[in-house]
Amino acid sequence: MLELLADLPSERVLRHHDVARINAIAAKPAGAHDVDTTEAFCVLGSLRRTAAQLHLHHSTVAARIAHVEAAMGWDLADPIDRFTATLVLVVRRIALSSAELTGADPTNVGRSR
Repeated sequence: MLELLADLPSERVLRHHDVARINAIAAKPAGAHDVDTTEAFCVLGSLRRTAAQLHLHHSTVAARIAHVEAAMGWDLADPIDRFTATLVLVVRRIALSSAELTGADPTNVGRSR
């Protein structure tokens, strides 16, 4: 299944409104930590497991996730929102990795000139 997602053009993925919004969050001070923490939470499924994996206090994890939830309009306690977040974050990760592998500047992919 991930191979199918990897075939999506990076430029198109990175221009998608949800991915672009996540990238905007990640570009802010501390935003990359918030996005990375949210991604880990989506994979691991619990605040405490995420905190243990990232060597953070669970309240720090909760605060970081809350920043992303507020900015994106997500409620990660809701299964549909968590699925959406997981999909957006996974597709973003694949697109950024693909851009890096092809030598494109992942911070510039999808931006208008």
